[in-house]
Amino acid sequence: MPALRVREPSDQAVEAGRYSGQRRSFKNTANFTENKIVIELLVFPHRGIGPFVLGASRGSIVLAVGHPNHVEKTTDSCSVPQEEWHYNTLGVRLNFSEEHDWRLGSISASGRHAVINGVRFIGRHITDLDTLCCSAGIGDLGPDGEYDEYGSCYWSESSGLMLWIESRHVVSLHIFLKYDASGIQPCWPAMNEFPA
Repeated sequence: MPALRVREPSDQAVEAGRYSGQRRSFKNTANFTENKIVIELLVFPHRGIGPFVLGASRGSIVLAVGHPNHVEKTTDSCSVPQEEWHYNTLGVRLNFSEEHDWRLGSISASGRHAVINGVRFIGRHITDLDTLCCSAGIGDLGPDGEYDEYGSCYWSESSGLMLWIESRHVVSLHIFLKYDASGIQPCWPAMNEFPA
């Protein structure tokens, strides 16, 4: 499963002098500037982002990518314990809940390196959403009606995808589980559901 894709800058970037030719380690690519190798986190709706697969245990995440930079422990409105794991270098937050036996239930990405079907949403203006959704094959993204003084929400039911908008720009995307027809039982993705 190719969850991370590393690509060299384009020939045009090299010719224009925007690429120094230096290879840098993965840990040094936090800013993802144009002088560095581009790392893309592939987003799979209802399945995962990069190496993070919905339904994975906390232990399997640590084995796959190491410990998070920070763990935030909270409770939801029904007093169910939750944890949000922060992977700052990747701009990813993972959400685990006791309700789901501490399996990964949702993923948030705020780095511009997250792509859905080759399309980058983060950092783009709200007026670009129709074109971006068409290119990414997302047909049902629309305003969710949820908004406050900080921003607004756009939701795609078919993809389990939410975009958070602030100052008319996409600042994060969120991937959620698919649920059965009753809306109660989560449909955990199987590893063979990821494209090769």
